[in-house]
Amino acid sequence: VNQDAFSQSSANITFAEEGTFKLGNGLFRKSWVSSPSSTQASDGLGPLFNARACQSCHLKDGRGHPPEAGSDATSMLMRLARDARDDGERMAVAQHAVLNFPDPVYGGQLQDVAVPGLRAEGTIRIDYQEIPVTLGDGTRLSLRKPTYAVDNL
Repeated sequence: VNQDAFSQSSANITFAEEGTFKLGNGLFRKSWVSSPSSTQASDGLGPLFNARACQSCHLKDGRGHPPEAGSDATSMLMRLARDARDDGERMAVAQHAVLNFPDPVYGGQLQDVAVPGLRAEGTIRIDYQEIPVTLGDGTRLSLRKPTYAVDNL
């Protein structure tokens, strides 16, 4: 296993499945643009979105990384939810039929980028509180406790 493990197809797929994998991988890496555009094969972005390409957040087809304090939230998204409103919704949560309910205005995920001429739904802000920790062997290190906020709604 190496750092490119998520970029490789499985060794046990067929030749046809390998083609499908490569097509999907190409779409994953493609940078999309808003339409209409001269690059019709790449248009269809927006009007609201989180990144122009999946690869923008998922470096080497894997996990994203937490942003530094004060930087943009590329590679991180903000899930939104509201509380259950009635007995039926509370029952659905208790029975694990649903985890939560989407925000009635913004849906289940904040879209923090928009095509030219439109406003994004908001701006994700993250700050960190440094917490010093001493391990059992005396090693000292610092943990970061994140605080999330949404501005410009």
